[in-house]
Amino acid sequence: MIKPIIAIPAFNDNYIWTFIDEKNKHAFIIDPGDADPVIATLEKLEIDLISILLTHHHQDHSGGIKSLVQRWNTASVIGSKKSPCNLLTQRVQEGDKVKFGSSIPFAIENAKHGAIN
Repeated sequence: MIKPIIAIPAFNDNYIWTFIDEKNKHAFIIDPGDADPVIATLEKLEIDLISILLTHHHQDHSGGIKSLVQRWNTASVIGSKKSPCNLLTQRVQEGDKVKFGSSIPFAIENAKHGAIN
């Protein structure tokens, strides 16, 4: 069962959105600009990180990815097929589906905030 979203505080004015699959003790996070609060939270909850979704490549969204995949080396990193991020393991485009637990979010392309999302 997917638990409601957890907002992990990051920087002074941001959150790293985290979905928890309590049955499998897995986490799916969105835009980890900072790895430290994610690592602390997931280790405290004894949850494994299995997926990272990158909405765009700005540092405040992607800065923690490298450290997180060093800690959880089987975690997938999902982002736009147009992204310049070289840490992606799965590239998606409009309409693609990504499974996490019993949920299947889908990709929506939106080039409003970053030049390439």
